[in-house]
Amino acid sequence: MRVAALRRSTYEWAQHLFVARAIKDTIWAALAEHLNSQAIPDVILTAGSYAMVASMLDSLGIELDNDLCSGVAALTDPSTAIGG
Repeated sequence: MRVAALRRSTYEWAQHLFVARAIKDTIWAALAEHLNSQAIPDVILTAGSYAMVASMLDSLGIELDNDLCSGVAALTDPSTAIGG
C-alpha cells in the first residue's frame, strides 16, 4: 500500500483495499498466536477506526500541523524505502 500511496495510484489503492477487507485464515492464525479471542476483534476494530479517521481527515482536507510535515516527508520519501 506504501507504493500505491507514493505513486498516487488510485487503481492500486482500490485493489489493495478490496483484497484487504477479507481477513485470511493465515492472518487469523497469526493473531491467535499472540492474542486471545477477545483481543482479536479489538485489533481489527482499532485498525478499521484508524482507516476511517484517515479517510475522514483526507475528505475534509485537514492538513498536518507544521511541526509534523518534515517527519512525514521523510517517511514518504522514496529514497528512504527499503532497498532504495
